[in-house]
Amino acid sequence: MTLLFQSLGFGVLFGLVMLLVNHDKPKKLLIFLKYFLIGTGGHFLYEWILG
Repeated sequence: MTLLFQSLGFGVLFGLVMLLVNHDKPKKLLIFLKYFLIGTGGHFLYEWILG
């Protein structure tokens, strides 16, 4: 359960950082969701495989 929350937290942080980087583009919600999913899935797989 903590791996899920860690992955979600990392996804939120990664999404916010990438949203700040791409602040001048339209469709900010889609940018956040895309990088949120990439960050969450990547962190989950990294911890699951190597943890």
